[in-house]
Amino acid sequence: MAANGHNGRPARPDLVIDDQERGLFRIHRSAFTDPDVLALERERIFDRCWLYAAHESEIPNPGDFVTRRVGGRPVIVTRGRDGKARVLLNSCTHRGAVVCRELRGNAKVHQCFYHGWSFTPEGEVNGIPGEDAYSDAFDRHERRLREPPG
Repeated sequence: MAANGHNGRPARPDLVIDDQERGLFRIHRSAFTDPDVLALERERIFDRCWLYAAHESEIPNPGDFVTRRVGGRPVIVTRGRDGKARVLLNSCTHRGAVVCRELRGNAKVHQCFYHGWSFTPEGEVNGIPGEDAYSDAFDRHERRLREPPG
């Protein structure tokens, strides 16, 4: 791991010893607790691959949802009105607060407690208090809930 860590300093190159001639493979114990290693794993592994979030049987009906942390990120696993299962970041696109604070349930909308923005199970903006105060250039679609990277 000679690559740079999340703070710009080199990650420790001595974390993994792989000496095939001697039949030796070891991982230093700090690899399991080092924040630089975790940041690299998120960037190079978890942000680029499929991760299990929930089983579809947990959200059988439109509006059903469960919330989880997946790859270090809070997500909402939900079934839309169209019957499609989705994974959305559980973070309001206005100020970043958690949108859904329940572990599971059924909802027509998820409303952020901070400023009251609400979102459909498909992630679209449903309502914004005082929306008329925003300029004509404001685009609701750009403020929809995001999908996780990957």
